Amino acid sequence: MFLSAINIPGGRIASRLGNDIRQSVTHFANRRRFNRLLDLEDAILDDIGVTRGDVQIASRLPLQRNAALELRRISLERRRQCK
Repeated sequence: MFLSAINIPGGRIASRLGNDIRQSVTHFANRRRFNRLLDLEDAILDDIGVTRGDVQIASRLPLQRNAALELRRISLERRRQCK
């Protein structure tokens, strides 16, 4: 019964909604893991080439944006400016 409902237009909407929910949960979980960087000491963050401020900026991005990629971009930009 349930599988046959997927073939109707409303079923496609429900499937899309399910995918959107799964994606949101994944984004939320990824951000929680990313935010653990804020628990590290400043010296460790410095060792990996970022500052606490960099991590804070990236952690405030919308969940749909990849905070790790943004952190990398911020870090690379800062290094270019220091040369």
